[in-house]
Amino acid sequence: MLQSIHDNAKGWVAYLIVGLISVPFALWGIQEYLGGGDTRVVAEVNGEEIDLRAVQNAVSQQRQRLVSMFGGKMPPGFDDSSLKQSALSSLVDQELLKQYADKNGYRASAKEVLAFISTMPAFQNDGKFDPETYRQVMSAQGQNAASYEEQLRQYLSQEQFTVAMNETAFLPASEIALYQRLEGQTRDVELYTLKVADKLASISVDEAKISEYYEKNIGQFQTEEKVKVSYVELDEAVIAKSIELTEDDVVAYYEENSDRYFEPEKFQVNLIKVNLTESQDKTQAENKANEIHAKINAGELSFESAVSSLADESLFYESGEGLGLIPKGTLNADIDVAVSEAAKGDVLAPIFTGAAFEIVQVVNKQVARNKAFAEVKAEAEKNLRKERSSKQYEEQYETLRTIAYENDGSLQPVASALNAEIQTTDWFTARSGEGIAQSREVIQAAFSPDVLEQGRNSSVLDISGSKAVVVRLEANEKPQPKSLTEVQADIETRLKQDEANALVKAEGDALYAKVKESADWSALGDAINSVQTVAGIGRADSTKVDSAILQPLFKMTAPAEGKSSYESVIAPSGDFFIIALKAVNDGKPMADNVENQVQQYVSYEANREEKVVMDALRADADIKTYPERLIEE
Repeated sequence: MLQSIHDNAKGWVAYLIVGLISVPFALWGIQEYLGGGDTRVVAEVNGEEIDLRAVQNAVSQQRQRLVSMFGGKMPPGFDDSSLKQSALSSLVDQELLKQYADKNGYRASAKEVLAFISTMPAFQNDGKFDPETYRQVMSAQGQNAASYEEQLRQYLSQEQFTVAMNETAFLPASEIALYQRLEGQTRDVELYTLKVADKLASISVDEAKISEYYEKNIGQFQTEEKVKVSYVELDEAVIAKSIELTEDDVVAYYEENSDRYFEPEKFQVNLIKVNLTESQDKTQAENKANEIHAKINAGELSFESAVSSLADESLFYESGEGLGLIPKGTLNADIDVAVSEAAKGDVLAPIFTGAAFEIVQVVNKQVARNKAFAEVKAEAEKNLRKERSSKQYEEQYETLRTIAYENDGSLQPVASALNAEIQTTDWFTARSGEGIAQSREVIQAAFSPDVLEQGRNSSVLDISGSKAVVVRLEANEKPQPKSLTEVQADIETRLKQDEANALVKAEGDALYAKVKESADWSALGDAINSVQTVAGIGRADSTKVDSAILQPLFKMTAPAEGKSSYESVIAPSGDFFIIALKAVNDGKPMADNVENQVQQYVSYEANREEKVVMDALRADADIKTYPERLIEE
């Protein structure tokens, strides 16, 4: 079944399935992935090595996504070590999937890669894929299109396997019915609440207790340690602005790189595929393709409507309108040659491509040509400036690394060598800062023993792929105890809260024991009037009851008919709840969106199956990891 989907999920339509997946390599990160960086091996998967460079790039991309998601700052709880471990685990999984896909013949074609690229907004003009825009973007970023497309090919090949798993996941009707009963289940309760707020008003705390608490817990009332760092910054954008180019420089670059500005022959085609199936062998498919081709040429069928009018499941129509003109070399080799030799408007005789006979209609053609200098002058100047600035950046980066290390007692030699200014940050803490101190690398370096205690220069810190800094300590403010006056109100609030919590818990525990023993609310006395009845509580229904109740409520055992089950819950606020579960109501199948609901359940199952497959691949693989090498030197 998996292989069947692999064989038949071809063409542009198949990628509607994966239209929302994210490309495995950030668009502007391919060059970093392919070259440069630390090549220490941090893992081996069946003999294939994963180096620290790959982990660094994955961490950098993940950090950029997090910063983008959380308003320009890294959220708490995402330290460098955990990001590296997560990235390494993900890269191991990717390598396992790649090896499995290669071993089992999953491979995306050049046409499928182009189809995927065509959906990316960065390469579109007026909402449609534009090959010229694609080439310009690649060129402007100093990227190699062939390398980029090979990385996408590997990714899409792996996706053929993972999509196949998702497409073949299923659940029997009995399990879907169980899902529906459980997911839509509601519970009816009676609820009694003891509120901490009702106790607070009657509690007072004298100054002696506040002072005693302060003295015993003075370590809790400290200012955060702060630092300022001086730094020398290397920025490729600044280098690029300083580069002077003459007209002759740009012309010479254009002539030396004429292949960049060469447009190959292009064409736009429509396709009719007559697929080989279990009930249709090669001879039958060929005969059917020839018959359709003859009818189109005779005017009995139109190319565009042939598939729909014949209503044959072995037929598939692909329009080239969405892709526009595509370069020669993109299509199947035999089709490529035939189209190149044909004229605009020709309908070619069926061509066998391995899994189908394809009838090709040549919609449009464009001859190969070299673009004139005037057309690409601005682009050539931008590319030349980028090449020179990148080269200078790499050279100065090595100078920065060497001099900062050899003269770790001062930034002046670094500044002099790069003709750069020594700058100074504002105060920042180990949690956050502004400017370069928004970078976790800078924060970690600033508070490292080498910089903070030994007074040395940091190593070169990459802020981004085109910006780096070396920092050293300018000033340090150690944590200081806050005065009692500063924290007195906080301590008073804390002591009142603690006492109120203790009173509520003691009273709640006593009442709950009595209620549970009597199996009714009589133990509450006059407070019985405060018992609430709440019906139809869903699993995430925090509008009806405190959210702290929901999980314990849905773990309670269903009561016997006419009886109640009892449980007590203490919320994070300190409020104490006594719950009497009266009834459990199974969910009912949805009348609307049934297909979407079933698909959601199947997706749950597919995710579990995918995890099982990954666990099996890991269990069968020879995986060696070297976490100690994740520490950058």
